[in-house]
Amino acid sequence: MPSAIDYQSTLLSQQIFRETMNAFAHPMKCHDISGCIGDGPDAAILALCSVFLDNTAAFFAYGAGDLAKTIEQLTYARPSELAKADFAIIQGSGFSEWGSIYTGTLLDPHKGATVIIEAPKLEGDAQITASGPGINGEAQFYVDRQIADCLQETAKLEIEYPMGFELIFITKQGKLIALPRRVSAKGEGM
Repeated sequence: MPSAIDYQSTLLSQQIFRETMNAFAHPMKCHDISGCIGDGPDAAILALCSVFLDNTAAFFAYGAGDLAKTIEQLTYARPSELAKADFAIIQGSGFSEWGSIYTGTLLDPHKGATVIIEAPKLEGDAQITASGPGINGEAQFYVDRQIADCLQETAKLEIEYPMGFELIFITKQGKLIALPRRVSAKGEGM
């Protein structure tokens, strides 16, 4: 018979999954998984990785120090070059390889990567306008400058739909927002 810890772990994983799916259904709205994550500086990213990565997934980690090794040990996912990764995990600033993230193909657009980006905070003074599924018309959001910069870089790629990649922005405290590939975001300079 499974222990109470196994049930608790399963319930927490289900909560993380539900909150993340809700974040995709309601783009740019803040969701909270803080009650589902452990302690430590990488707990929020590791919680997402433990839910979405497994031994069939390839991942690329940027600026993450020992995080890549921890993800590999936790999930059995295999490290990969960015162009072949199912998941790209980005910590810190300075990432410039947006054009190398796998966007799927016209025959298999669903194979585009999911990009998990650790942001210092979600809300800020950078105004963006988003539109697409899950957003009634166009909506204004105020986000952290790092998030706005990421959105600006991805907008420059001009990826042909249905290809693309999903974005999840998460803080160390477990707050997250998501942006599916069908949602477009514009802001200053975009």
